[in-house]
Amino acid sequence: MQTVTIVGTTDVRTEIHHITEAGQLVFGPADELTAIELYDRVVEAVRPAPFRLQETRGRFSWGAAGPDTQSIIIAIGLGVGSGLTVEAIVAGLKKLFKSKGQAGETVTTDHPFTDYRALPTSAEIAWNLFADFLETAFHVTRLRAIDIEATQDGWTLRASGDAYFYEGAITGDGRIAYARRV
Repeated sequence: MQTVTIVGTTDVRTEIHHITEAGQLVFGPADELTAIELYDRVVEAVRPAPFRLQETRGRFSWGAAGPDTQSIIIAIGLGVGSGLTVEAIVAGLKKLFKSKGQAGETVTTDHPFTDYRALPTSAEIAWNLFADFLETAFHVTRLRAIDIEATQDGWTLRASGDAYFYEGAITGDGRIAYARRV
């Protein structure tokens, strides 16, 4: 599993408390991306904006070949003349999703990654997914759920933490549709 978290901030040097929006993509084995290829594509997607990137990789083994994992968190400077937004970067990176179409053609799709995450079948699971994302992307502590509402497409959530308020949505297959500080 490969996770890319894109964080929009007004100050890439200090980041915490300057984050205004964030997005996340999760790639699986079917996407056929090497760790180096994904790293390079993420950097390419955010240039020329100022950015700070953190990457961790892991390998698990329980006697047989286990999965490799990669997590990229990239903070990009917003409002500094680059014209980039978190939404635009997420849209660009979605083109890396792959599934096999007719006659072996590669098509892009927002495929679900149900093999990698719990489906948000309850408000509790939706909250746990959203809270984990806020902790990773926004570095929020002392989180408190304010409102969790089931929608036709998944869940909308509102939360507070560290004297800020956050809102976001999770799709029915567990993807973070959006998250922002309000």
